[in-house]
Amino acid sequence: MEKKISHTLKRGKDHKIVMPVLGLGVWGTPKDKTEKIVTTAINYGYKHIDTAQIYGNEREVGKATKGMEEIFITTKLWENNFGYEKAIKTCEESLSKLNRIDLFLMHSPHGIDNRKETWEAMQYLLKNKYVNAIGVSNFGVHHIKEIFSWADIGPCINQIELSPFLQRQELVNFCIDNKITTTAYSPLTHGIRIEDKRLIEIGKVYKKSSAQILIKWSLQKGNIVIPKSTNKERIKENIEIFDFTIEQEHMKILDALEEGFVTCWDPTVDP
Repeated sequence: MEKKISHTLKRGKDHKIVMPVLGLGVWGTPKDKTEKIVTTAINYGYKHIDTAQIYGNEREVGKATKGMEEIFITTKLWENNFGYEKAIKTCEESLSKLNRIDLFLMHSPHGIDNRKETWEAMQYLLKNKYVNAIGVSNFGVHHIKEIFSWADIGPCINQIELSPFLQRQELVNFCIDNKITTTAYSPLTHGIRIEDKRLIEIGKVYKKSSAQILIKWSLQKGNIVIPKSTNKERIKENIEIFDFTIEQEHMKILDALEEGFVTCWDPTVDP
């Protein structure tokens, strides 16, 4: 259940991390339930937990994963904490809650006036081993090109909303061309498209649910995928997707579902 992600530094060295391709997202998970839910997911075989400063549950994730070196932990720097000194300070605060940060992301490209100094702080955190890898979330092509224009180290991940209904092909292709792996959040469209008849019919072929088909589609596209659920049975179901492959004829049907359907915010298009 793991995938190697190569992050090539512009200084001519290779920096590699091994990142599980499926993770549990804990956005919107109540603080008082997070520790139990994360523990449940780990017991079902999850090895990747995705949180963020703004989610307010980093400490609970840290409690559930304490001492578990095999669990990959992603968190994100919130916009209010952008800026060189503040980014470093609040990363230290996140570290005190989580015990370890494998991947640290800028949560959005907002804050046009301090993106450069914030990314300089991200590079500092990587070079000084506060974190094991750095990346971005919700960044568009123009935002990433901006980073490339002055950074020593580019992002290894761009975490964006992706599903068959929102494929962002130009952005994904740009990331592929620049050795940036995409992580798909909200892969289940917040349940809004889960009853689509085409998903249901394809699911019948493989004896899988629509949610499992959506997750598997994204994995077969080469994405890291972080479905979110607080339901024990759905958490279990969401990881039971490694025992089948969607055939090309059905992938084509899923590819044709593209409609630019955004369920969350979309900073990728912002200045």
